[in-house]
Amino acid sequence: MRWTKARVILFAAVVVAVAGAAVHVGALTNDATLSSDRSTVLYPSVITLTADVASVTADTPSQATFEVKTLDVGSVWVPVGTVAAKPGAPGHFVAFSAPNPRSADYRARIGEIETAPVRVLVEVPMGKPVASKAVVKAGKTIGLSGTIRPFHPTSAVIRLDFQRRGSTAWPSVSTSTTVAPTVVINNDKSEWVTSITPTKAGKWRVRSFHECPGHVASYSAWTYYTVVK
Repeated sequence: MRWTKARVILFAAVVVAVAGAAVHVGALTNDATLSSDRSTVLYPSVITLTADVASVTADTPSQATFEVKTLDVGSVWVPVGTVAAKPGAPGHFVAFSAPNPRSADYRARIGEIETAPVRVLVEVPMGKPVASKAVVKAGKTIGLSGTIRPFHPTSAVIRLDFQRRGSTAWPSVSTSTTVAPTVVINNDKSEWVTSITPTKAGKWRVRSFHECPGHVASYSAWTYYTVVK
């Protein structure tokens, strides 16, 4: 194809326009920042999100919309809320996010300006395991149960870590097992129930552990029991 002078001028104009638009979008993206008061929280906790526009002008929007997206595959951005700039501080926006039950990314939109996302990880409360007996005879069954928040479906993976006390201290190496699916208690709590048949006498302790794409590593307190011959 032969390029005429008019076509060359038109193509150059389009390139300049596209390049200008790309620079404009990049400048907008970098013109505001978002921060959270914590990078890891224990559910349920409220986090404080702060968005600031770097170059405030008379055209800077007076409101900002905060959005959240969980780390689940296929999740989308959803609004957390829209807030007005702080009195006497244009371009400065503060929002309080209600407890998010899962680890998530947050961002703020101020007009056409969009901040880079900020990630907040969520740790979940693990109830201290309850043992049906404080002392159990080797070869006999002992029941164990515990709770996890928020509500977890039956696909939740909960691991139990066991340690037997040595002559002077607890060992650093644990034996572990995965417990049965959790049982729903209410819309904010689930319970796991299992039983074990210990064979080795000694002083023992057990704790529960959970980690998944939506939650960082979370541990319960230790529960102690004794196995006798």
